[in-house]
Amino acid sequence: RVLFRSMLGKAAEKLSDEKTGSEAGETLKNVVGSIVGQNTKVSADMLLGTWNYDGIACELVSDNTLSNIGGSVVTSKIEDKLTGYVAKVGIKKGVTSVTFAEEGKCSVKIKNKEIPATYTVDSSKNEVAFSFLYGKLNLKASVAYEVSNVNVVFDADKLLEFIKKLSSSDAVSKSDSSTISTLSTISTLLKGYDGMKLGLKLSK
Repeated sequence: RVLFRSMLGKAAEKLSDEKTGSEAGETLKNVVGSIVGQNTKVSADMLLGTWNYDGIACELVSDNTLSNIGGSVVTSKIEDKLTGYVAKVGIKKGVTSVTFAEEGKCSVKIKNKEIPATYTVDSSKNEVAFSFLYGKLNLKASVAYEVSNVNVVFDADKLLEFIKKLSSSDAVSKSDSSTISTLSTISTLLKGYDGMKLGLKLSK
């Protein structure tokens, strides 16, 4: 994060000397995107293998790049809180992973249960379309890729829908229904942030 701020500061200083207005803003957006991996075009081959869950990822999507960066303090707090909550339903570091295989097949491991899915990659949009539980749940995710790290994020309500489906499929115990309810309440509160996306931080 210190490195990121240093790089961003130098980029901003350079831009202020050379460019003004929308031109500078667009260039800064590209600089930031290259740092966080948002400009990397993702292909199916790049996702192959098993990725381990590191925590909840939260993104405040906005056309205003500087506002998006400023929201990082907010998103960090949300990530920490939600990471703690989803751990109660079995989504936690060390026991959760996502495996992308060839021919559009993938699986999500939670506790000791493998949940089958299929996926397709749209490299032009850096999106992955998932079909979970034999077509019972279809989700589209945005993907940010950096060599050994990838963030897979959905609209906030879709992440909660995914967790609820896992609960009903016995992937998590039914005794955690109160936690599911709590997550739904949090999701409602998060709707106050325009364009929020939530998902998984993954690494190899």
